[in-house]
Amino acid sequence: SYAETISILPFAQKPGFWDYMFFGKETYDVANYFTKQLEINLISANYFTIIDTKEALAALNMGRMPPSDIFITGKIYNLYSKIKEKEVKTSKDSEETHIEYYRVLNYSVMYQIVDTKTRQILDEFDQSYSEESELFLTEKEVTSIEELAQKELSSLAVSLRKKITPYTEKKYI
Repeated sequence: SYAETISILPFAQKPGFWDYMFFGKETYDVANYFTKQLEINLISANYFTIIDTKEALAALNMGRMPPSDIFITGKIYNLYSKIKEKEVKTSKDSEETHIEYYRVLNYSVMYQIVDTKTRQILDEFDQSYSEESELFLTEKEVTSIEELAQKELSSLAVSLRKKITPYTEKKYI
């Protein structure tokens, strides 16, 4: 039987002082973006009833499983970002150079899809990503961490939706 109801647990809890100290606002922002992408993708599948996150978290806080057939949980971790400099020739024919800036971003995503009744993990995923922005003339213009992570995270949300949405294959003879 297929899941009809799904809970998506936040990939980042509401940030408090210690979250900022140990994980940083950037990890929270990236995790929040991914959680929202999952919600958008699963709602657009038009197949599932999405259980309110607050309701799912309230059940867990009371020691019960979320009120859904399955739930998705996970985290963004090992996020590292740095703006770097690169010496670039002013023009092809010139020996003159100037400094341009770019962002390097590394992070990992882990998620689990869990059957609420049996507590069995139906699927697990854990992967690291490395991104690099284009070059910019000033540090201020450099792509933000969240913006740089968007392409991979949006793609991951789509593939997760495809993984759990039932489908039929037609074979033409």
